Amino acid sequence: MNPRRAAVLATTIAAGATVVAAAVGAPELALAALGVAVLGVLGYLVLAMRSLAESVAKATRTADRARREAKSVASVKESAPRQRQNQRPADDPVLGRLRDTERRLAEIRNAIHRSPGLTAEMIRVYDRVVTHPHPMPELGGWAATPSTMLWILDRVMSEPVRTIVECGSGTSTVWIATALKARGRDGRVVALEDNDHYAEITRAELERLGLSDWATVVHAPLVDTGLPDDSSQPWFDLSGLTLPGEIDLLFVDGPPSRVAPQVRYPAFPLLADRLAANAVVILDDTGRPAEDAIVERWSREVHAGRALEVSRTVDRSTVLVARKV
Repeated sequence: MNPRRAAVLATTIAAGATVVAAAVGAPELALAALGVAVLGVLGYLVLAMRSLAESVAKATRTADRARREAKSVASVKESAPRQRQNQRPADDPVLGRLRDTERRLAEIRNAIHRSPGLTAEMIRVYDRVVTHPHPMPELGGWAATPSTMLWILDRVMSEPVRTIVECGSGTSTVWIATALKARGRDGRVVALEDNDHYAEITRAELERLGLSDWATVVHAPLVDTGLPDDSSQPWFDLSGLTLPGEIDLLFVDGPPSRVAPQVRYPAFPLLADRLAANAVVILDDTGRPAEDAIVERWSREVHAGRALEVSRTVDRSTVLVARKV
């Protein structure tokens, strides 16, 4: 029998024994059966996490093998271009396997984000900030991970954070607005969204949950924007950005990485003059090379008399603190 099924069966039997023993007035037997049931639950969790870890290791090995094969195929293409010139990348079976493996890895990462310990933390925060009976949008995947959002929500609930700016809108906007409402003090999150359709979806969700007084979604199309180093690249049009005060927390989760190399870099140089002293800047997806390079650039630059210092890493996000210099 599958070990996890065995654990479930043992737990069910022990739970049933607990009920029967309590019903017939045998407290010692009921306590012993309850202990067996608890051990069964713990055993199931251990087996589930072990199975998940084995899946991660297997998928990682498969991804590594697929990447090696993809490099080999790329080498053959370079040496014999005319033999492959009519074949589209989408037709390449090796690259297809690599994409499938990477999708599987993403699914496994999402499963890890829902591990029992993290689920317990989400329940704690949920009970603290959610005051309505409606379901909240799910975290992870394209949205901020539960670990990152837990860190942001705890800061919003415990620190004097009043003005929050998001680069990108969606699930995180709803969660942050929910925390601001539950906190019961002045505060607002302003989200910049380049896609008008997504902006409307977020606004509708905020309206549905009664959060419009704590959040504003600004449609800010991507426009060619000049940077302090005289370069330019696409970034949010800031002409419609009106803030109720200095930025206490800046969460950079957009624009999408496909738009341009290091597309999220302008967030610091273009918003530096609006950052409060000791403001927190969170850059999401720093497990990717482009975002890692952005952190390095931010850490050695000064804009509008402010510098950023790396404070910590939270899951796939990096937290930096603004200092006036």
